[in-house]
Amino acid sequence: GPVLYEAETPIGKVIVGGDGPNVYITDAALILDLGGNDLYLNNAGGTRPEMPVTMVIDWGGNDSYISKENFSQAAGVLGSGVLIDLGGNDTFVSLDGSQGTGFWGIGFLYHGDGSSIFNSRKLSQGAGQMGIGLIVNRKGDSKYLCSHLGQALGLFGGAGILIDESGADYYQLGGMEPDFRDPLKSTVSMG
Repeated sequence: GPVLYEAETPIGKVIVGGDGPNVYITDAALILDLGGNDLYLNNAGGTRPEMPVTMVIDWGGNDSYISKENFSQAAGVLGSGVLIDLGGNDTFVSLDGSQGTGFWGIGFLYHGDGSSIFNSRKLSQGAGQMGIGLIVNRKGDSKYLCSHLGQALGLFGGAGILIDESGADYYQLGGMEPDFRDPLKSTVSMG
Protein backbone atom coordinates (compact mmCIF):
# COMPACT_ATOMS: atom_id res chain seq x y z
CA GLY A 1 0.00 0.00 0.00
CA PRO A 2 1.00 3.63 -0.18
CA VAL A 3 3.40 5.12 2.33
CA LEU A 4 2.35 8.71 2.85
CA TYR A 5 5.38 9.76 4.91
CA GLU A 6 8.66 8.19 6.01
CA ALA A 7 11.62 9.84 7.70
CA GLU A 8 14.55 9.17 9.99
CA THR A 9 14.24 11.45 13.02
CA PRO A 10 16.21 11.85 16.27
CA ILE A 11 13.69 9.54 17.99
CA GLY A 12 13.91 6.89 15.25
CA LYS A 13 12.06 6.09 12.04
CA VAL A 14 8.58 7.61 11.60
CA ILE A 15 6.15 6.11 9.07
CA VAL A 16 2.63 7.08 8.02
CA GLY A 17 0.96 4.35 5.98
CA GLY A 18 -2.09 4.79 3.77
CA ASP A 19 -5.34 2.87 3.91
CA GLY A 20 -4.21 -0.01 1.68
CA PRO A 21 -2.31 -3.13 2.71
CA ASN A 22 1.19 -2.31 3.94
CA VAL A 23 4.16 -4.41 5.04
CA TYR A 24 6.38 -2.97 7.78
CA ILE A 25 9.78 -4.67 7.99
CA THR A 26 12.18 -2.24 9.66
CA ASP A 27 11.88 -1.21 13.31
CA ALA A 28 10.27 2.18 13.83
CA ALA A 29 9.68 4.56 16.71
CA LEU A 30 6.30 5.64 15.35
CA ILE A 31 3.94 4.06 12.83
CA LEU A 32 0.55 5.55 12.02
CA ASP A 33 -1.43 3.34 9.65
CA LEU A 34 -4.76 4.56 8.28
CA GLY A 35 -6.18 1.07 7.63
CA GLY A 36 -5.98 -1.94 5.37
CA ASN A 37 -4.85 -5.52 5.94
CA ASP A 38 -1.30 -4.87 7.12
CA LEU A 39 1.65 -7.09 8.00
CA TYR A 40 4.03 -6.00 10.76
CA LEU A 41 7.34 -7.91 10.76
CA ASN A 42 9.11 -5.38 12.99
CA ASN A 43 9.16 -4.24 16.63
CA ALA A 44 5.50 -3.07 16.39
CA GLY A 45 5.64 -0.85 19.45
CA GLY A 46 8.48 -2.66 21.21
CA THR A 47 11.28 -0.51 22.60
CA ARG A 48 14.88 -0.88 21.50
CA PRO A 49 18.04 0.53 23.14
CA GLU A 50 18.15 3.35 20.58
CA MET A 51 14.34 3.86 20.78
CA PRO A 52 13.11 4.03 24.39
CA VAL A 53 9.66 5.27 23.32
CA THR A 54 7.76 3.51 20.53
CA MET A 55 4.19 3.59 19.28
CA VAL A 56 2.01 2.00 16.61
CA ILE A 57 -1.54 3.16 15.91
CA ASP A 58 -3.45 1.15 13.31
CA TRP A 59 -6.94 2.39 12.41
CA GLY A 60 -8.33 -0.92 11.15
CA GLY A 61 -8.11 -3.94 8.90
CA ASN A 62 -7.29 -7.59 9.45
CA ASP A 63 -3.68 -7.19 10.48
CA SER A 64 -0.91 -9.67 11.28
CA TYR A 65 1.83 -8.84 13.77
CA ILE A 66 4.60 -11.44 13.52
CA SER A 67 7.92 -11.00 15.29
CA LYS A 68 11.04 -13.14 15.49
CA GLU A 69 12.54 -10.79 18.08
CA ASN A 70 12.02 -10.73 21.83
CA PHE A 71 10.43 -7.63 23.40
CA SER A 72 8.16 -6.72 20.50
CA GLN A 73 4.49 -5.80 20.13
CA ALA A 74 3.96 -3.27 22.93
CA ALA A 75 6.97 -4.13 25.06
CA GLY A 76 8.43 -1.42 27.27
CA VAL A 77 11.98 -2.24 28.36
CA LEU A 78 13.54 0.76 30.09
CA GLY A 79 10.93 2.85 28.31
CA SER A 80 7.40 2.86 26.94
CA GLY A 81 6.08 0.64 24.16
CA VAL A 82 2.53 1.13 22.86
CA LEU A 83 0.52 -0.73 20.22
CA ILE A 84 -3.04 0.43 19.52
CA ASP A 85 -5.05 -1.49 16.93
CA LEU A 86 -8.53 -0.02 16.68
CA GLY A 87 -10.23 -3.01 15.08
CA GLY A 88 -10.25 -6.01 12.79
CA ASN A 89 -9.63 -9.73 13.06
CA ASP A 90 -5.97 -9.60 13.98
CA THR A 91 -3.18 -12.08 14.71
CA PHE A 92 -0.29 -11.40 17.11
CA VAL A 93 2.64 -13.87 17.15
CA SER A 94 5.81 -13.20 19.14
CA LEU A 95 8.55 -14.68 21.26
CA ASP A 96 9.42 -13.57 24.82
CA GLY A 97 8.51 -10.35 26.62
CA SER A 98 5.86 -9.18 24.20
CA GLN A 99 2.20 -8.22 23.82
CA GLY A 100 1.80 -5.71 26.64
CA THR A 101 4.89 -6.24 28.77
CA GLY A 102 6.75 -3.76 30.96
CA PHE A 103 10.25 -4.38 32.34
CA TRP A 104 11.47 -1.27 34.11
CA GLY A 105 8.97 0.49 31.86
CA ILE A 106 5.45 0.40 30.48
CA GLY A 107 4.04 -1.85 27.77
CA PHE A 108 0.47 -1.23 26.57
CA LEU A 109 -1.40 -3.20 23.89
CA TYR A 110 -4.98 -2.19 23.00
CA HIS A 111 -7.12 -4.10 20.53
CA GLY A 112 -10.56 -2.74 19.58
CA ASP A 113 -13.47 -4.65 18.07
CA GLY A 114 -12.87 -7.90 16.23
CA SER A 115 -11.68 -11.41 16.97
CA SER A 116 -7.99 -11.87 17.62
CA ILE A 117 -5.34 -14.45 18.35
CA PHE A 118 -2.48 -13.67 20.74
CA ASN A 119 0.31 -16.25 20.66
CA SER A 120 3.56 -15.81 22.56
CA ARG A 121 6.23 -17.96 24.18
CA LYS A 122 6.73 -16.47 27.65
CA LEU A 123 6.72 -13.32 29.79
CA SER A 124 3.91 -11.91 27.67
CA GLN A 125 0.27 -10.84 27.50
CA GLY A 126 0.18 -8.44 30.41
CA ALA A 127 3.39 -9.08 32.36
CA GLY A 128 5.25 -6.55 34.47
CA GLN A 129 8.50 -6.50 36.45
CA MET A 130 9.51 -3.18 38.00
CA GLY A 131 7.00 -1.78 35.53
CA ILE A 132 3.50 -2.23 34.15
CA GLY A 133 2.37 -4.60 31.43
CA LEU A 134 -1.17 -4.09 30.17
CA ILE A 135 -3.20 -5.76 27.42
CA VAL A 136 -6.77 -4.61 26.74
CA ASN A 137 -9.05 -6.36 24.27
CA ARG A 138 -12.41 -4.74 23.71
CA LYS A 139 -14.83 -7.03 21.82
CA GLY A 140 -14.63 -10.25 19.87
CA ASP A 141 -13.84 -13.91 20.28
CA SER A 142 -10.18 -14.11 21.21
CA LYS A 143 -7.56 -16.75 21.90
CA TYR A 144 -4.69 -16.14 24.31
CA LEU A 145 -1.86 -18.68 24.01
CA CYS A 146 1.23 -18.34 26.17
CA SER A 147 3.62 -21.16 27.02
CA HIS A 148 5.02 -19.88 30.31
CA LEU A 149 4.91 -16.82 32.60
CA GLY A 150 2.15 -14.56 31.34
CA GLN A 151 -1.47 -13.48 31.13
CA ALA A 152 -1.67 -10.86 33.89
CA LEU A 153 1.56 -11.78 35.69
CA GLY A 154 3.11 -9.34 38.14
CA LEU A 155 6.69 -10.10 39.10
CA PHE A 156 8.68 -8.22 41.76
CA GLY A 157 7.88 -4.51 41.78
CA GLY A 158 5.55 -4.85 38.81
CA ALA A 159 1.96 -5.23 37.74
CA GLY A 160 0.55 -7.37 34.96
CA ILE A 161 -2.98 -6.72 33.75
CA LEU A 162 -5.12 -8.45 31.11
CA ILE A 163 -8.57 -6.98 30.44
CA ASP A 164 -10.97 -8.60 27.95
CA GLU A 165 -14.30 -6.80 27.77
CA SER A 166 -16.46 -9.41 26.01
CA GLY A 167 -16.60 -12.39 23.68
CA ALA A 168 -16.24 -16.16 23.74
CA ASP A 169 -12.56 -16.28 24.70
CA TYR A 170 -10.03 -19.06 25.18
CA TYR A 171 -7.00 -18.88 27.48
CA GLN A 172 -4.15 -21.41 27.40
CA LEU A 173 -1.13 -21.05 29.65
CA GLY A 174 1.57 -23.69 30.10
CA GLY A 175 2.95 -26.51 28.03
CA MET A 176 6.58 -25.41 27.80
CA GLU A 177 8.40 -25.90 31.11
CA PRO A 178 8.16 -29.37 32.71
CA ASP A 179 6.97 -29.40 36.33
CA PHE A 180 9.66 -30.95 38.54
CA ARG A 181 7.00 -32.81 40.55
CA ASP A 182 5.88 -34.86 37.54
CA PRO A 183 7.93 -33.77 34.50
CA LEU A 184 6.55 -36.39 32.12
CA LYS A 185 2.90 -35.47 32.67
CA SER A 186 2.69 -31.81 33.65
CA THR A 187 4.08 -28.37 32.95
CA VAL A 188 4.40 -25.13 34.94
CA SER A 189 2.22 -22.22 33.87
CA MET A 190 3.11 -19.34 36.25
CA GLY A 191 0.40 -16.92 35.25
